[in-house]
Amino acid sequence: MQLQSNQQLEILKSNLAAIKSIVAILRSTIGPKGLNVMLVDNLGHTICTNDGIEILNNIPIKHPVVKLLIEACQAQENQVGDGSTSTAILIESIIENSINAIESGAKVQEIINGLKTIENHLIDYLKSQAQKFDDQKLYSLINISARDEKDISDLVFKICKTKKRRCSIMGILNKESQILEGLILRKKPHHHFNLKLANSQILILDGSFEADPMSSEAASTDQGVIRYDNNVKTILRQAQVLAKANIKAVFTSGSMMPQAEEIFAKENVFVLTHVKKSDLDDLLYISNARFVSRNTCLYGEIDNIKNYCGNINSLAYNSEASGFQIIGVNEFYTAVIGAETQSILDEKVLIANDAYKAACSSIDLGFVAGEGIAELNLAEEISKSNDLITAKIVTNSLREIFLQIIDNAGLERQSSLNLVNSQVKNIGIDLDNGKAIDLIKENIVDAVSCKLSMIKIAFDVASQILKIKHIIQAK
Repeated sequence: MQLQSNQQLEILKSNLAAIKSIVAILRSTIGPKGLNVMLVDNLGHTICTNDGIEILNNIPIKHPVVKLLIEACQAQENQVGDGSTSTAILIESIIENSINAIESGAKVQEIINGLKTIENHLIDYLKSQAQKFDDQKLYSLINISARDEKDISDLVFKICKTKKRRCSIMGILNKESQILEGLILRKKPHHHFNLKLANSQILILDGSFEADPMSSEAASTDQGVIRYDNNVKTILRQAQVLAKANIKAVFTSGSMMPQAEEIFAKENVFVLTHVKKSDLDDLLYISNARFVSRNTCLYGEIDNIKNYCGNINSLAYNSEASGFQIIGVNEFYTAVIGAETQSILDEKVLIANDAYKAACSSIDLGFVAGEGIAELNLAEEISKSNDLITAKIVTNSLREIFLQIIDNAGLERQSSLNLVNSQVKNIGIDLDNGKAIDLIKENIVDAVSCKLSMIKIAFDVASQILKIKHIIQAK
């Protein structure tokens, strides 16, 4: 039994070492004083970023437990658009503090059970501490997520103040940052199109408007050639029907037979092929259309096909955005981000997407104090728990986020911690001079949604890692 315990402990230590090697890269990026990491690909292209998930996605990873860590950070990013680095630090710290407890005699399953109990307590406590956003706090939250890029913060704030808060974000070199009404599709149609559409029906095809490809075996038989010719005739006949059915624009996720495009072009029907899925989803939203399948489009009655159509208010080419601007019946905006170089543009678009996602997920749930103070308050709350072993693990782990922010600001850990602990809640540290400040009054806040997601994900993944006793190469 002792042999098994030692074996599990060694596996845990090995997994922790792998996690530490990755999290060490992220630690220097957290907080207002965090620094950047330069990512260099095989072609020499570079990105300078302090975005945790962007860094993790560009590191070649083979260790299976590190992949669990990255999946956790990706889940955090996907849900709330922020907090991936804090999630990684929290997972690492829980594992490390759990190992210390196990070496002192604690049992793994008791720690896992305790984590679940404490997780539920933390979630309830966080919700009870949430404060509602006003405009100042919302802008501040966006600006923190946007890493103090004021032009991005202004754009995202304006979008969040709209009724629906739906938008897409795109980057264009050498352009001014701005918000445009509607959806921008930066694709060129095969046929020159200079008309402006107004109050028009559109059709969105999920697939290609092509004849079924003919195999080499079918091509060698008369029956195969006849079948293919019939397919082509069906495509062209249905194109004629659609082109004369008062449908003014057709969008497809795949290709379209050139002869069919020519038929549409003659009837002044706008055609755009190979539209990416995210743009098609936005088109569906703004127009109230539904995807029509290839079979329905080719073989269905026109009245049935038109039931899938949506409506747009206008479609025209916008030279400033270098794309087609489509304004639908539902409110939608496109945030255009400008920059002078491609690497800076890529980073700014990434930042804008994170800030927008963080803001949208945050507005309804409210905010708490930022810069790691919310985590310190959670640690203080949990330190009162009856489960002394797991409470100590969680308390030390939550504090690590604040302490890393302090490290990155070049301040002294213990004196900063003592200063904060001697004050009331929401009192943090001015990272420029090390003095105490009221974070709420200074609008230094974090989203409750970000903290809730971080706790759920970090605790669940840490528990999963703690359960690992063997790592075996599967078939």
